[in-house]
Amino acid sequence: GQPVYLECFLRVLEEVDQQVVEDGGTREPEERARNTAIKDEMRMRDLPTIIDTLFQILSAKPLLDSQPLTVARALTALAKLVTWSDASLIASTERLQCVFALLLLAHAPCAAGAASVVEALLSKGMSCSAKFELIE
Repeated sequence: GQPVYLECFLRVLEEVDQQVVEDGGTREPEERARNTAIKDEMRMRDLPTIIDTLFQILSAKPLLDSQPLTVARALTALAKLVTWSDASLIASTERLQCVFALLLLAHAPCAAGAASVVEALLSKGMSCSAKFELIE
């Protein structure tokens, strides 16, 4: 099985997404304000470390070989983070090469996860030229 710390890390990210990020228009104004404050604090303090950790998971070849579904979950978590984080945390040449390499894998869940990261990046409010530079 996968290491317990990876499972815990990915579950925490999934819970943060469900409890703090996703809204669906059903939250009370006070809860929305609290969630916005949590995301703002995470942007300033935690996202660089979280994203670094996700890329350590994504670039671990032994993990990809033995636990591809863990890598796919990390890609899904990354795609969700992209929607509300600074694109520069993900859009370095090295990191994009990692995502594009995973996009080309025969393992469908990993390829789908990588595609969602690319889609999330391209959906951000950037100029068309900036988006083009990402995929060049």
